[in-house]
Amino acid sequence: MIKFRFPDIIMTNTITTALVEFDYGDWEYSLFDWYITDEIKTQENDEIEDINDDTQWIHVHRGPFCIFHDEHVNKFVRLACLPRNNSLRQGMQAEYTSKTRIIPCPIDLPMNTRHELTKDYFPVDSN
Repeated sequence: MIKFRFPDIIMTNTITTALVEFDYGDWEYSLFDWYITDEIKTQENDEIEDINDDTQWIHVHRGPFCIFHDEHVNKFVRLACLPRNNSLRQGMQAEYTSKTRIIPCPIDLPMNTRHELTKDYFPVDSN
């Protein structure tokens, strides 16, 4: 069993992680696939909205986190997780879809200013 939770706000040019809880499996061995779409097609069924399988999802990243870019603004996010353990035994894949769309990141965030000031001292490819 997997429990998901997305941040309330998903912004471009920042690291987005989903909070995932596993009953079995380890996040470092599990596979995470991130998808985006413009619209989510839903159908009302007994007052519960179900996501229709006709929605076209575009794969954008594989890994435990994702950085969305400006071309992803106003899109919904889906995360698919295939839980695995250290012996690579797999569980059942689970998916979670964001309730809100991706929004543009404000330019004047302190971390962006810090990155601009330090990029000459610490190149992107330095470890």
